Amino acid sequence: MFEKESQKLKLLRLLTAQLIAVCLLIMVLTQDIFKSPLLVQICFLIITLCTAALNYYFVKEIRKAAPKETSVSAVAHQLIFAAVFLFLTILSCYKAVQVKTVYSIIIFSTVAVISFTLFILLLWGIKYARQAPQSSKRFDD
Repeated sequence: MFEKESQKLKLLRLLTAQLIAVCLLIMVLTQDIFKSPLLVQICFLIITLCTAALNYYFVKEIRKAAPKETSVSAVAHQLIFAAVFLFLTILSCYKAVQVKTVYSIIIFSTVAVISFTLFILLLWGIKYARQAPQSSKRFDD
């Protein structure tokens, strides 16, 4: 029963929050939003805040529906986030090479270093996510 409820919440979260977040990200990456009038930028900000609130609400609900996360699921989440941060590292490095102004190079390089550090830490955390069920079994005995 919890599985079915959790799947519905995840699907609802995908449709109402994640797809909107992807569209907003595309608008920021293409930099079309910055050329828009002020009213459009204010609407963009409101939609972004609503998307963040929806994501927060659905994450909270999903955690209530499925309180115990398995080791396989934790490792899968770690790998997904590691892939996202690797993509962000590559994108930031590319932008740092492409821009001409010094402050933009500094910003993109800093983002690349931070995202690469998070990528390494997520990969390192997989080791401990795999060991967590084994250590809890030892304590239960």
